[in-house]
Amino acid sequence: MWLVWTTGFGSNKPVVPGNWSPVAEKEFRDAPDFKGSIFVTQYHVK
Repeated sequence: MWLVWTTGFGSNKPVVPGNWSPVAEKEFRDAPDFKGSIFVTQYHVK
């Protein structure tokens, strides 16, 4: 499972179900920088 989320507009990492285990996460800076970051998080769903 892949989840794309952002810190833009004051957002935080979303809460995911307990059966999702994080595998990897990659951060990309938004342009312009003041908007925050874009994250792609990979999860293993049990």
